[in-house]
Amino acid sequence: MVANACRNHGAVRRYARKYRSKRRRKYCARIGSGLKVRLSWLSGKRAASHGEAAQPSPAAARQAAPRTPASCGRNPAVISGRLYKPLDTAVPQQFFATSMVLTPLIRGLLGIDVDAPAHRVAIAPHLPPDWDSVRVENVPVGRDRLDFAIRRSTGHITADVTRHAMAAGASTLDVVFSPALPLGATTALRAEHTAGDVHATVRGVLRDHLVLEVPYSGGWSIVPPVIPAQIGHRSEAPRVLSERLSGGRYVVALEGIAGRTYRFRVCEPGTAWRDVDVTFPTTGANTDGYTTRTMSFGG
Repeated sequence: MVANACRNHGAVRRYARKYRSKRRRKYCARIGSGLKVRLSWLSGKRAASHGEAAQPSPAAARQAAPRTPASCGRNPAVISGRLYKPLDTAVPQQFFATSMVLTPLIRGLLGIDVDAPAHRVAIAPHLPPDWDSVRVENVPVGRDRLDFAIRRSTGHITADVTRHAMAAGASTLDVVFSPALPLGATTALRAEHTAGDVHATVRGVLRDHLVLEVPYSGGWSIVPPVIPAQIGHRSEAPRVLSERLSGGRYVVALEGIAGRTYRFRVCEPGTAWRDVDVTFPTTGANTDGYTTRTMSFGG
């Protein structure tokens, strides 16, 4: 009986290893269609509106871009919150781990909200201040697909949307373009002001191709320096914790390594970008060696 049990246990282990191997191959082969399934789910179920969920400031969005240590086609299920590495308990083939990278990108940074039954698409991006363009392809809207490009230049930001209809005579789509503008920017369009950003909105009807433009002027922006983390090490990059307008002044809360000086780039209304050196306090550091500092500009 013991021998039979041992043989059965060994067979179960061999089958489990074989099954896991098949699952890995199947996952790697279908990661592209997995993305399609995720986007199709978003197109069939209305996503949360801007007022229902906290949205990142453009400066914070830049820091939130996916930078996880992973091979092509996967992201580890568990990543250390202190060191730039996956934990030993991470499972590589779980799709929900990858979706937690894609979801903030799709619904936060790009602001894609598809309501296929209502024939409506909203694009409300929070682009990092130093991005001048981004292009997105193959967004499912029912049976159709959308491509769009967002381009920003001095005084305006545009969305160029193309529809690939799967059936002749398909219904038109209502497109809402509501990009986040620099804090303090002004526009002739209807705008929604929050403590952290400004959204101006323009609408249009899409059949095959549509270009929507949001004009604006002024506004404040800040960009931290890029310091890539080394695998297995702690991050040393500075962080923009928040930005707001208070009494006509642009107020930003920053975090950096205690005693270290970083060079940020700041853009104020009506002027070009300029460099600002920020030195963080040497005392009061947290367990990761970071201290905070609040800076204000203008006024």
